[in-house]
Amino acid sequence: MRRVVPQLIQFGAVVRPSLNITLAPESIASQLRVKGGALVQAVEENSAAQRAGLLPTRRGLGGIVTGDVIVGLGDEPVRSPAELNELVELRGIGETVVLHVVRGVGGDAQEQLLDIEVCLESAEKGPQ
Repeated sequence: MRRVVPQLIQFGAVVRPSLNITLAPESIASQLRVKGGALVQAVEENSAAQRAGLLPTRRGLGGIVTGDVIVGLGDEPVRSPAELNELVELRGIGETVVLHVVRGVGGDAQEQLLDIEVCLESAEKGPQ
């Protein structure tokens, strides 16, 4: 109520924070040998996530290249797309969050653990 009522008064609608990314369903992530976390399927063009360097799943010469796998947000672990969505919901638009990301899952490249700062935007910009 404390969050919703002021938004209804100010904007006439509830405005939700978002990374403006699309997360792959767990069944797809599993097929791509991603165990746990939230696999980034797509990144909204011109979003803060794109500017921060978050990588989506894409086609490469050798087939599908997995995108970044978000395994944490701030001090909280992320074990599934649902957990990531819940953690984002607890924050506000304009808040900068640190995503703990595994890059290079399931490929020939060495996996890297990266911390990527992203400013949360309005969910109206794109899907999550």
